[in-house]
Amino acid sequence: DNLRWNTDLRIRDLNDNYWGVGYEAGRSTEKGADTAYRRFWWEFRPETLWQILPNFFVGVLWDINQTIASDVNSTMAADPDFLAYGDNNLNSGPGATVLFDTRDFPQNAWSGLLIETSAVFYSEYFGGQNDYQVLTIDYRQYRTLWRDGTVLAWQIYTEGRWGEVPWDSMSRLGSVFDLRGYYDGRYRDKMVAWVLVEYRHTFTRRDGDLSKHGFVAWAGLGTLGPGYTSLEGVLPNLGVGYRFEVQPRLNVRFDIGWGMDTFGVYFNFQEAF
Repeated sequence: DNLRWNTDLRIRDLNDNYWGVGYEAGRSTEKGADTAYRRFWWEFRPETLWQILPNFFVGVLWDINQTIASDVNSTMAADPDFLAYGDNNLNSGPGATVLFDTRDFPQNAWSGLLIETSAVFYSEYFGGQNDYQVLTIDYRQYRTLWRDGTVLAWQIYTEGRWGEVPWDSMSRLGSVFDLRGYYDGRYRDKMVAWVLVEYRHTFTRRDGDLSKHGFVAWAGLGTLGPGYTSLEGVLPNLGVGYRFEVQPRLNVRFDIGWGMDTFGVYFNFQEAF
């Protein structure tokens, strides 16, 4: 484990929604004809990490992504953030990562912690169309309670963006990996932050061994704004979920999450964090 090489390739082509930038835009705008558009998006993000001390890694990465919007509605076409950057944005830039990771099993940790900080610098100089920077801090910790399979997990996460940040590249709240229950992209701005606490429970069989079935329950809070000194509003989050083990320590998950006047249903093959 002296060298890690991680690569993400993501492609989305879907009917999407855009509510605008900021807490009030997400809170006051109803999903419908005034939010609908077609979105094609892709991202390629290779990263190399070197272990320089036990559990301590440093690395470099490159991120390149593009959003192309079509079938734009009249409300979106008049939005000042959309007008500033248009319907086609290509972003490219290098970055650096510092990682401390003591998790016993990253896909479904029962103990340990992760602290990860990354910074990415997008620029026209590196082949993109916009100049902005992204700083991410991710803290996760896991603690086994009275027996194996009973775990308390918590996450504190923040992401800040500075510079010429396009409407489609704003930090977002509400996905299968954070505040489950909010529509992905409804709340976006230059700065986001959230905290989640989740209890994970695996049932036992009559012989005392762990079964393949379990449940989770979580609670969280999120916030966002144009800057860390001007955060707007609080987004509460609650949820429950069912787990079924398909391979040792690897679960299929089915979650139901509730937010402020909204809820969501999720199916996935890895834990939220």
